[in-house]
Amino acid sequence: MRLLFLFSTFAICSVIGGLGNVDAADGQNSRYFNGNSSGFNSGGAFIMPELLLLRPYNTDPDGDSDSDTHDFKEALRLTIGYVSPTGFGFRGRWLDYDVNTQDSDFTVQTVDGELFSTIEMGSRWLGTFSGGARWAEMTETEGDTLEDGYGLIVGAELQYMWSDSIALYSIARHSVLFGDSGNDDDLAVSATELQVGIQGQLALRCGGMVFGRAGVEAQNWNGYTNDNGETFGLFGTVFAVGYQR
Repeated sequence: MRLLFLFSTFAICSVIGGLGNVDAADGQNSRYFNGNSSGFNSGGAFIMPELLLLRPYNTDPDGDSDSDTHDFKEALRLTIGYVSPTGFGFRGRWLDYDVNTQDSDFTVQTVDGELFSTIEMGSRWLGTFSGGARWAEMTETEGDTLEDGYGLIVGAELQYMWSDSIALYSIARHSVLFGDSGNDDDLAVSATELQVGIQGQLALRCGGMVFGRAGVEAQNWNGYTNDNGETFGLFGTVFAVGYQR
């Protein structure tokens, strides 16, 4: 279902791009664009589904890892929002990850709501800075769990415009959550997410823009159980397509 949803979105964006009949000489591709927060210098609504192929890593307080039995598993992340012509906007983000093996089962779900601002940092650099709230839930078959975790999330993205249609980017997000785990109602959890990659974009003559991303992502969750020192990590690749109107 996740793969079907992502590929359907990609097909729609491709059709829109073909109908746009873009002429690169008209200069429309020179509009700045930030795939993480939509267009800068031209406001509008945007949507960006992402397909992540992630492998879980779990380390207990003794330093033992049980990640060797886990393979890469797809996850879906969806971002929807709006940005003004000045670069200020809001967005919502949803992540769903579930991996099942013969030994264990990991499930991670997050929902974010953020305000952000994109600013020019020189002739070729863009910076996006964000802050907001996050809800998260994490479960494991062995009983380790974060139930109804709420907290704050901050983020930053740097983007280097290699050309009018190609950019390099890096993203960092950090959240601090408070929830419960079993009988413990005072659980504090921190999560760090890092992503680096390359982005391509195409302005349409009929209006709007399609874009795609490919990159590598790493996540680290700390303190999600009652055992001090236990961490949970995700590492893999990410592919995204999207459209901004």
